[in-house]
Amino acid sequence: MSRTAFLGKPPDRLHDVHAAVLEGFEAAFALLRPGQTCGAVARAFSSAFEPHGIRKASRIGYSLGIDWTDGGASLQSDDETELVPGMVLHLIIGIWEREEGYVLSETVKITADGPVSMTTLPRMPFII
Repeated sequence: MSRTAFLGKPPDRLHDVHAAVLEGFEAAFALLRPGQTCGAVARAFSSAFEPHGIRKASRIGYSLGIDWTDGGASLQSDDETELVPGMVLHLIIGIWEREEGYVLSETVKITADGPVSMTTLPRMPFII
C-alpha cells in the first residue's frame, strides 16, 4: 500500500494528478470482480484517467502470492486473464515524471462479492 506525501504547500499539479488517479483507480477497483479480465480493469482505468491529459504508460497492477513471479496476472490492456475469487492483486497507480512523482496503491483480494481492499487508509495524499 502506498500513498504520496508532500512536505509544504503542494503545487496545483499534485491536486490535478490526484484527482485523475483517484477517478481512474476507483473505476478500476469497481471492476475487480470474478468474471472480469485484467484487460477490462486496465481499460476502465484508462477510460476514466486519460481524459485528464496525464501520461501513464505502464500497467496499473499485478498479481501477488506465494512464489510470485512477474509472469502472473497483469493489469494491462492486453492481459485477458480472468479474475477469480481468491486472487490477490496490487493495484498501483504510479505517475513517475522527471520533476515529480505520485503513487496510490492498495493490495486487493478478489471475493465472490467483489474487491476487498487490505487497507482502510484514506485514498488521499498526505500534506505535511
